[in-house]
Amino acid sequence: MELHEAVAWAMRGALVVLLAAACVGDTRSRRIPNWVGAAGLIAALLWHGVAPAGGGLFAADGAGGLGLASSATGAVLVFALFLVMYRLRVLGAGDVKLAAMLGAWFGIGAAPLLVLSVFVCGGVLALARLAGGVSSRKVASNLRLILSGQGLDSSGGAACGPESDAGARARTADRMPYAWAIATGAAALAVRQYAG
Repeated sequence: MELHEAVAWAMRGALVVLLAAACVGDTRSRRIPNWVGAAGLIAALLWHGVAPAGGGLFAADGAGGLGLASSATGAVLVFALFLVMYRLRVLGAGDVKLAAMLGAWFGIGAAPLLVLSVFVCGGVLALARLAGGVSSRKVASNLRLILSGQGLDSSGGAACGPESDAGARARTADRMPYAWAIATGAAALAVRQYAG
């Protein structure tokens, strides 16, 4: 195995560890550690800046760098798209940072597909939670608030105020750790790219 291939496999392994740390943190405390996004972003920019030119970390015909510009603009685009969801109070700040880090790994060319993949996985996970009966009524109440434009505040409560009945119901909802949707969406895209 060439040194370049060994480094690519090490980078893939490091990314898996970072995503696992994000999922564990989000599951336990509904927070994604800042070091996860920062370490992943720095590693992605370094990889794409110094690796021989290629189709990305998960390219079917051998991993290679997309270039620093593609990596950085991928991070910025994904950050901007997820920031909209944060401003609507649908996602947390850690979710935005984690997704932006993945945007740097996949680059600008795959950024739209990454976002779509994450949102599809998020929808599937939300439906599975509803079907599993995990606070179904509360989750449905939150979904109605989000779709009506009221969103949720950073603690999971409705943004419509503490005195509101809807706000009281939504505050007690079991919030889904969205890091799982982000990690699953990224994994699906990585497998798709690797399978060619």
